[in-house]
Amino acid sequence: MAETTGTTQPALLFIPDISGFTEFVNGTEINHGQLIIQELLETLIEANQLDMKVSEIEGDAIFFYRIGRELPPEEIAVQCKKMFIAFRQQLRKYEMSRICDCGACVAASKMTLKIVAHQGHVNFYKVKEHEKLFGPDVILVHRLLKNDIPEHEYMMTTNNIALDQLTSSGKKDFEWIQLMKGSSEYDLGKVEYTYSPFKQLYNSITDPPPPDVKVFHVKNPIRYENEINAPIGLVFDALIDLPQRMNYFAGIKEVKIQDEAHNKINRIGTRHECVRDESSVVITSNIVRSEGMVSFSETAAEMPMTVDYILEKKEGKTKLTLLLHLQMPFSKMITFNLFMKKKVSAGIITTMQNLKKYCEQNLKR
Repeated sequence: MAETTGTTQPALLFIPDISGFTEFVNGTEINHGQLIIQELLETLIEANQLDMKVSEIEGDAIFFYRIGRELPPEEIAVQCKKMFIAFRQQLRKYEMSRICDCGACVAASKMTLKIVAHQGHVNFYKVKEHEKLFGPDVILVHRLLKNDIPEHEYMMTTNNIALDQLTSSGKKDFEWIQLMKGSSEYDLGKVEYTYSPFKQLYNSITDPPPPDVKVFHVKNPIRYENEINAPIGLVFDALIDLPQRMNYFAGIKEVKIQDEAHNKINRIGTRHECVRDESSVVITSNIVRSEGMVSFSETAAEMPMTVDYILEKKEGKTKLTLLLHLQMPFSKMITFNLFMKKKVSAGIITTMQNLKKYCEQNLKR
């Protein structure tokens, strides 16, 4: 049973809302769309410098609140700017390092962010151990997400947050703010608000540094081949989706993804470890596409070794070629051939056979 707790308290109510995703039909695209949204929500939470609490994750939005004194408008504006730039830089980083070509991943760069803020009052009620906010201002800030603003990306506040003080201050930090007035009719009545598009901040968004990865190629790599009775897209997804490797990689006990909050989808620079008796960190290092072919590479973090996975479309089937590039001095290569090649090859061959079985079984489902 719900229990009301405490008295009405002043609070900042703050909602960053992501939009722009189209509807996806393919199951993989739905999954990737959700993972990208999760990454972006993590980015917004990490950019929270006002020490706001998260009340709810509401689909593609986060309902933040902060109890206590009214914050000056400059702190709210700075918070909006920080979140928007972090959001845009994460999208740019993702686009620069993307290896997946599904509809969700391609469309990610088109997503937009709006932020709604309101100083109001709230009450709390408790359901079991969960504390929830309620009150007219909680309803209002959610209604404001649907408005008549013609922009897609903006900061919007109700008029009790005096943003006009910032534009009249003459401070350089707020030159990006271009205030406009608006109002919308709701079931609560007419609400007036002030908003500023984020477009003046686009020049503040810098390209992230390229991932620090290498690709080692030798003239005569060790070659392994197999033919899989499944479409190239299904095989490619099974290879690049790191958690799926638990289903076919020989001898692994766990897949650990470093900085997983920002690498839920594999990309250039993603580091992971397939945990087995002997394991090491591997970095996704390259992607090459052409008509009917896709090749992506992984490089060992601690030794000069790259693996190329080359997939070729063959009338409903997929030819998979794995090239193992070992850039070793002649003496070390002799040692590898004498003592390690047989064991490494056995693991690779078993993995490719398992992958063939896994993809063909998935095709039948």
